[in-house]
Amino acid sequence: MKPSDLWGYLGKTLVELGDYEQALKHLRSMEDSAMLRHTALDEYGLPISTVHLAMHETLAREAAATSAEIEALTGMAWAGHDSDYAVKALNLARTQGLRLLEAKALTALADTKLRRGHAVEALRIAEQALGMHREFGCVPGEREALAVVSRVKEN
Repeated sequence: MKPSDLWGYLGKTLVELGDYEQALKHLRSMEDSAMLRHTALDEYGLPISTVHLAMHETLAREAAATSAEIEALTGMAWAGHDSDYAVKALNLARTQGLRLLEAKALTALADTKLRRGHAVEALRIAEQALGMHREFGCVPGEREALAVVSRVKEN
């Protein structure tokens, strides 16, 4: 059997649990568990290291898809000046631990807050984003956050 067959079996867990975040936690916790070893070795004849690599590959693919979703939500926030998109992007980035994308979402959120007349909140959020962009050395993100800070101070 191929690792993808085992992954299909484990994927049923996602459906059964219903909660995406809980399911990922469950699959990660199964990585070294006796149940996974039993499934991998007895049912599929696979060494646990193969399952380990398949799991990490799948999680990496999901992280890439999540990153694209966050980027899209952030872009929609900038384009439509809609803080709901920025908040969704921010929550998703925080949930996944994607800090650079969190900083981008914060910058977009600050912009939407400013456009809606919430200058104090916009400044606080933009300064938080600016600090994160500087921490990561993200010059384009730093420029965007500085632009929002400048616009707040002009008002």
